[in-house]
Amino acid sequence: MNIRIERPETYLIEDTGLPYPVTIKHGVELEVDADTGEPISETVLNYESFIRTLALVRCAIPNRLNGAEVRFLRTVRDISAKDFAREMGVSHEHISRVENNKLNMSETLDRLVRIVSCHDLEEEGLTPSVRYDVLSTMASRALLRDGEKPNIVLNFKELDDDGLASEDGWGSELLEAA
Repeated sequence: MNIRIERPETYLIEDTGLPYPVTIKHGVELEVDADTGEPISETVLNYESFIRTLALVRCAIPNRLNGAEVRFLRTVRDISAKDFAREMGVSHEHISRVENNKLNMSETLDRLVRIVSCHDLEEEGLTPSVRYDVLSTMASRALLRDGEKPNIVLNFKELDDDGLASEDGWGSELLEAA
């Protein structure tokens, strides 16, 4: 089998842990069967940085987090539900009900989840340029209507000779309603 590597300009990825797809620009390499053109595998470049950036972007969207998004933020931080509940000042059962969409979070808990998650992601080395991209997106973002899913586009940026792009390569380019 002849294999070639392709790097599509845009690629829709659905298995991020969020309940909606995310568009990636310039950040996926596909192994393709050169004879049939069928994709064999996909690789997201700097996957850990991509997921951390995606988590920070979701924190910036002002709509209340749903259960799957809370679970996503918790797992990105690599923290157990028990430890997460303790950190948030609620019971493990409370977090379980939130993550399983059996209980809506209070506005206060929603804000606390975002603050703690953003702080931890920044502590893990998220670069200032990515933070700037995300915060400028947040500042210009209006609330989505109920049930409306965000359309998140993350752009992989190669470092130039002056190192002007983000160190890990990921930044948010666009955030709009789907």
